[in-house]
Amino acid sequence: MPRLVPPVGPLSAKIALVGEAPGATEERLGEPFVGESGDVLNKLLHQAGILRTECYINNVIKERPPDNDIKHFINVKDKSPKITSEGERYIEQLKAELNSCSANIIVALGQVPAYVLTGKREIMKWRGSVVDSTLLPGRKVLLTRHPAAALPGRDPLLKYIILYDLRRAKEESQYPELILPQRTLHTHPSFIEVRDYISACMTLRQIGFDIEVLRGEVFCLAIAKSATDVMCVPFMEHGNIDYWDPLQETIIWRDLTELLESPHVVKVGQNLTFDGTFMFDKLGIKLHPCEDTMVAQGILTPDLKKGLAFLTSIHTKQPYYKDDGKYWMKLVGSLEDFWAYNCLDAAIVLEILPRQLRDLERFGMLDAYHRQVSLIEPLTFMYGRGFRMDVKRKERLSKATGWWIDRMTKELQELCGYEINPNSHQQVKALFYVEKEIKPYLKDGKPTTDDNAMRRLAKKGIPEAVLIRDIRHLRKLKGTYYDAKLDEDNRLRCSMNPVGAVTGRLSSSKTIFGTGMNLQNQPPSSKRLMLADKGYLLYDVDFAQGENRIVAYCAPEPRMIEAFESGIDVHCLTASLIFQKPIEEISDEDGSSSVGSGLLSERYWGKQNNHSFNYGKGPRQFALEFDCSEAEARFFIESYHKAYPGIRNSYWRWIQEALNKGRMIVNPLGRKRIFLKPLGHDVHKAAYAHFPQSTIADKINRDGLIYLYEDQDFFGPVELLNQVHDDIVFQVSLDYDPGDHAVILKALIDRLQIPITWRVREFVLPVEVKAGFNIKDMTLIKGPNESLMVDEISERLLELF
Repeated sequence: MPRLVPPVGPLSAKIALVGEAPGATEERLGEPFVGESGDVLNKLLHQAGILRTECYINNVIKERPPDNDIKHFINVKDKSPKITSEGERYIEQLKAELNSCSANIIVALGQVPAYVLTGKREIMKWRGSVVDSTLLPGRKVLLTRHPAAALPGRDPLLKYIILYDLRRAKEESQYPELILPQRTLHTHPSFIEVRDYISACMTLRQIGFDIEVLRGEVFCLAIAKSATDVMCVPFMEHGNIDYWDPLQETIIWRDLTELLESPHVVKVGQNLTFDGTFMFDKLGIKLHPCEDTMVAQGILTPDLKKGLAFLTSIHTKQPYYKDDGKYWMKLVGSLEDFWAYNCLDAAIVLEILPRQLRDLERFGMLDAYHRQVSLIEPLTFMYGRGFRMDVKRKERLSKATGWWIDRMTKELQELCGYEINPNSHQQVKALFYVEKEIKPYLKDGKPTTDDNAMRRLAKKGIPEAVLIRDIRHLRKLKGTYYDAKLDEDNRLRCSMNPVGAVTGRLSSSKTIFGTGMNLQNQPPSSKRLMLADKGYLLYDVDFAQGENRIVAYCAPEPRMIEAFESGIDVHCLTASLIFQKPIEEISDEDGSSSVGSGLLSERYWGKQNNHSFNYGKGPRQFALEFDCSEAEARFFIESYHKAYPGIRNSYWRWIQEALNKGRMIVNPLGRKRIFLKPLGHDVHKAAYAHFPQSTIADKINRDGLIYLYEDQDFFGPVELLNQVHDDIVFQVSLDYDPGDHAVILKALIDRLQIPITWRVREFVLPVEVKAGFNIKDMTLIKGPNESLMVDEISERLLELF
């Protein structure tokens, strides 16, 4: 007979916790949640201010399932959940036990108790929601993840999410009633009601805003006076039938334009880069000014999710509702529900934002948030402009690359004796690890045929590996870059995310219409396709070795600092120190170093050392990435830290001390980041990189992108086109003479070179300026070690005019 594990805790408890089934430790000790999962639960209860001894704790199943597999009793994974007769008996027992307990809130810990208590099994969606119980009508249930999901080796970040939910449970335990937010949703308004509502919004300090797009058009949009009063303005009904007559729609859009562009009414939304880009692209409406809940959460907890469903679950009492919109899109929901869904998106951001702003202020992150949210408008402008492309050259490159792919593929098939797809992991694995009996290269413990594996096989002289690498590379060039879909005006655009990276760097991707591509990482051949508009000159302004300088000055590392201040090439210096050669003998010619393949230069290895070992890259990773042996990589690491002891002994040490003290890193511009993952080597490496990368991002965004965009009186001629990590790309009309261009450049250079202060040290990040008519072939106008006056910049520009 199995040993049954009974519930524990007082029947008068205000909080009941219900798990799935006992594990081995629970079975042995005869008490629920006393094993590893129980340890996690106990810590989280303590952090939430809940005493375990004051909770009623139970499981759906009272015995340990055979093989720890709950499917012997309840299977909620299948499309149609199945419960065995034994499972039904245990559920009836649970029902009786919970009926005898007077808890105000029942917490379902995991998918099985969530389904048993509420009929909801999509725990990832519904966690954080408080809903009415289907097993015990009239009792309220909070759904959350099982503590086992947060055990080491699984997802340690889940403990923070469970903690949010337990704090909600403590709040809900004060009363038995299910009290949900009461909102007035105006979902089927008349023409007069819409105009009156917009007019009322014009008098407010802020409104909530959200659009729903269908087939490339605004299907409906919502504007919210408050978190409890919101209107959906429909533009279409079922079958794409217009909701308004043409005159009414024209008047409504005129009113909305006035509201959405009013400088006196803040527009609050979730991911307004999307909404703003769409409105600007389709209707010419410029959202201004903006507040964004996604951006705020990206600053607060960059390691956690930033979607509206997650934000709703941790900042509000609104149960999960996001499927309402998806159901209608799949033609299984009502149009009225879809309009209500649109309303909720606009209303809820007004409930979320004040809580976020409170937390941002409490943690000293408000400045970083305001800086990041200020990027929405310039990013929208950059999207609207896009790059003029050399379409004919793009088509020629695509055709030529396709020819080479076909030729190499035929050669590969002749070598193999059969057809093989170089992108098929299974086929490539069979070729090398089965047919050729080569010992598999592993990644995360599993055989891999990724680029690193192919590179290592190619180094052994295996021709199939060489061909597969080359074919993959050419397919990537052709498919991603040469065949990128342009917009109808033959311009290349992208959608940019102001919190796409945890460092504050921007990220980019295809546009919301499926055109364009990521513009942050472009190969040289693709950059040559990106042209200045006719009658314009392109500029690329970037920080010269910015990350290296930040690490050097903030570590501090005296030898690096001396190199920067003396105008010595730091990559040559590093190569000199590693190879034990005078710096003047360090070569930048390919093949001047015997390391690795022997095809690269000594300066190349100095550069890769600087880029890698400041941030703790290990020998295996370095060897794989840069085609050298692990022995050579270990030699580089030890030589590097011997040359620059301040990196390991000072920079790394104070980063680690800051993490140990409060899990927080603060960069020189005041951006704070809390690291939530368990401390260790991986988090240390992330922090080493975060400090300089976030500094560069904040500097280029604040003193570059935002500065150029916001001062239109002075920088009106500047048309922003792109921002890539540490540089800005823009164009200026040749109708302005070289002196005008020089004045603009000088003002931007001076702004970017405002000194940075870290502790007692002050330093400058020098900028480099290039100009030309495509992004690849540009002329150096100002080097990093030069200080030029306006007339000198103007003189250098003359030859390009």
